Amino acid sequence: MPEMPEPIAKGRILEAIDVLSRDSAKLERLLRDLNAAPNDLGQVALDNGIVNAQERTHLETDWFTNWWPGVDVQAILARGFTEAIEIALKKPGLPMDCYWICHEVMNTIRLHVDVCWSPYQVTVLINTPMPGRVSIPAAPLAETDPIKIIRMDYAGTSLEVVQPRRRA
Repeated sequence: MPEMPEPIAKGRILEAIDVLSRDSAKLERLLRDLNAAPNDLGQVALDNGIVNAQERTHLETDWFTNWWPGVDVQAILARGFTEAIEIALKKPGLPMDCYWICHEVMNTIRLHVDVCWSPYQVTVLINTPMPGRVSIPAAPLAETDPIKIIRMDYAGTSLEVVQPRRRA
């Protein structure tokens, strides 16, 4: 299983989408590429500077093939990001803020993308069950995500505040 220490993460790839969303010309190009090749998201992400070659392999091998077999992850992500980008482009200067929510209990959730917006941002939430087997070793978790999780400990005796970590 991949190193997913907390149920919500931003990570480098989603942060790259956030940054790209602040440039409407780059966002328009990403939308054109998504519409032209919705079944080749790894290449679209590489061509738009969202991932490097190793991250592309991770997406194609783990996300699109091994982790949720039988689910057309690319179709779901392509449609979710297309919707988010179209909303962001209708309101110039409206940035995107993307997160992955990994639900710990298998078979209780279908993989889906939520797109929400306000006058301040378009929020993209990628919801997945816990991933399956890993085929590519992951880099160690090194940096903190801009997220704080406040929860009761398993014993139910005290609150804990946790900040998820991401790969550098």
